[in-house]
Amino acid sequence: MNKDLLADDYVLEEPVVLEETTDDSEEGKEAKTKEREELSSETVEKTVPEEPDINSIFKMANNNVKEATNIFHRNMEMKLKIEEKYKQLKREREDFELKKVADQKKIDAYKEEVYGKLKSKKNEIEAEINNLKIAQKKLEQDKSSFEEQKREELAKIKQEKNKDIEEIQEKRSELETLEVSLRLERENIEEEKRQLELDRIKYESDMSELTNNLVKFNELVGDFSTGMERISDNKIGE
Repeated sequence: MNKDLLADDYVLEEPVVLEETTDDSEEGKEAKTKEREELSSETVEKTVPEEPDINSIFKMANNNVKEATNIFHRNMEMKLKIEEKYKQLKREREDFELKKVADQKKIDAYKEEVYGKLKSKKNEIEAEINNLKIAQKKLEQDKSSFEEQKREELAKIKQEKNKDIEEIQEKRSELETLEVSLRLERENIEEEKRQLELDRIKYESDMSELTNNLVKFNELVGDFSTGMERISDNKIGE
């Protein structure tokens, strides 16, 4: 396997930047100075020439290559997992964006529908309110007209009632006068009736007397006629 090719394939999408922490305090400066001194002493010690051991060097190099290869393979596996995870996350994000756009469209359509319904309902309510205002105004006018008509009718009824009371009083007075007149007339009639009864009795008495007188007169006349005939007969006989 070509190490350079494998190394080129393993490329991070975003470089990792290590930030160096800075400490401007006195303790930080002293620590940095001490660290530089230790590094300098280690460098001096490393520069001391030693007798090389070829087998040890090759063995160490072989171990380092194996370790580097293992690390590389692990990094590659991690890179593939990261890339797969990234692709999955990208797909999920794209699906989420598509779903968000679709949901937003649904929400916008629902909002528009609800807004249209609310606007229509608002217009209906405003129309009903206007109708109620008109009806209330008409009701108040009708109520005022009814109250005025009621007052007029009550005044007419009161006037008619007073008129009826006056007429009743007049009729009652007339009836009382008529009753007195009729009572007097009845008394007069009773008096006349008694007088007529007396007149009838007197008439009957007069008629009886007249009849008697006529009978007596007839008797007298008869007697006179008979006497006259006797006288005439006597004269003729002589």
